Amino acid sequence: MSLSGNAAKFSELEKESLEIEAGEEATIKLFIKPTDVEVGTYNLTIEAISRTSYARDSATTSVEVKECYKVNVSAPEEVKVCKGEETSFEIEVTNIGLKKDSYTLEIEELNFSKSFALDPEESETFEIEYYGEEAGIHELEFTVSSDYTKFEGTIKVNVEICYAVSLTLEEEEIEIEIGKGKLLVGRIENEGTKEDTFTITSNVSWSTVKPESVTLGPGESEDVYFYFSPEYEMIGTHVAKLTVSSEKSEDVKEVTITVKKKVVPEVETTEEVETTEEIIPEENITNVTTEIPTIPTGKVPEIWERIAESKVLRSLIVAIIIVIVILAIIYVVAIR
Repeated sequence: MSLSGNAAKFSELEKESLEIEAGEEATIKLFIKPTDVEVGTYNLTIEAISRTSYARDSATTSVEVKECYKVNVSAPEEVKVCKGEETSFEIEVTNIGLKKDSYTLEIEELNFSKSFALDPEESETFEIEYYGEEAGIHELEFTVSSDYTKFEGTIKVNVEICYAVSLTLEEEEIEIEIGKGKLLVGRIENEGTKEDTFTITSNVSWSTVKPESVTLGPGESEDVYFYFSPEYEMIGTHVAKLTVSSEKSEDVKEVTITVKKKVVPEVETTEEVETTEEIIPEENITNVTTEIPTIPTGKVPEIWERIAESKVLRSLIVAIIIVIVILAIIYVVAIR
């Protein structure tokens, strides 16, 4: 026995030969398995040939292939989610076959598995939750399968860095003299894809921050000012932590602050030369005639400067004046 026709490729006889007595009948099963075959009508011819005689016979039939088990799945091609956030999307399964079927939806990466049955033209929608843990493009594979059909799909998940901030400082090491202050300038940039509000803080009590809060759009930046004014007992090295943070992003920078003692400028001093004045007793004073030489007019200021600088000269001049006064008194008394 043999099969022919375009349906023979997916048809199979239970037996290809058999023996029967004259006047007897026998039944043979014919299996039709239209796997991976398009819907349509096919021809099948079954022919029986005797091995011992010239007897032969055949029969032709048509085979109509229908979509008894077929499924349609609707899912998004791409899903976007912010890192550190959760999003959800839907997968819809529809039985477009002619018979009722039981299916299983599986997403291995999410440890998701759901079994369900659908009548012809019946649908069921599943809400899938996805948490954006790592930034980048991820491929999420899933399957919908039954005993008769199977669908495989892939969803591209784009995990974006929606919230990110950076703080850049002009200096990371500064020196401050005690009793003075120091201004440090920083710059805040929103490196995320969404607008965010940031709070700026310092962990040292002897600092001031301006502004304390700022709202920036994606890619925007703004300057921030830190003023440090250490107290007198704060001499030494300190580490200040400067923080820029929002609900979903943060950046911390450290600044080494060296507080030094106040520098006192040195004052130049001159040593005074001590001199002793010689006092002449009055009884030893005799008539003295002192000749004072004349001095050019231009030299007078210079001589007086030297006299003012020397104690010995000043004492000598005073003694001479006293002598002159005494002599004048004696002269007046003698005349009378």
